[in-house]
Amino acid sequence: MDIRHLNSNQLREQAAARAKTEGEQRAQRTASSEGSSNSSDTVRLSRDAAALQEISLNQSVEPFDAGRVESIRQAIAEGRYHVDPERLAENFTRLESELIQ
Repeated sequence: MDIRHLNSNQLREQAAARAKTEGEQRAQRTASSEGSSNSSDTVRLSRDAAALQEISLNQSVEPFDAGRVESIRQAIAEGRYHVDPERLAENFTRLESELIQ
């Protein structure tokens, strides 16, 4: 996703919409797997989805550090940005394990 032209409110809205969509899809899969359309079905948000929802409701929380994003953007433009492949792989592994939980 290209975030260069999005402001923090747009990013919050997109994150909240994704969390809502994922929750609805999960609820639909659960309902279809149970073979029931019981009106007492409930949806439980994951920890990450709940955090995204909190961000979208609390407009004073900044979801990212705009200054850091700008400094990285500048470093990329100037050819100074270095990617450490080992650190990147470790972060992907950590993210995958968090998503599984």
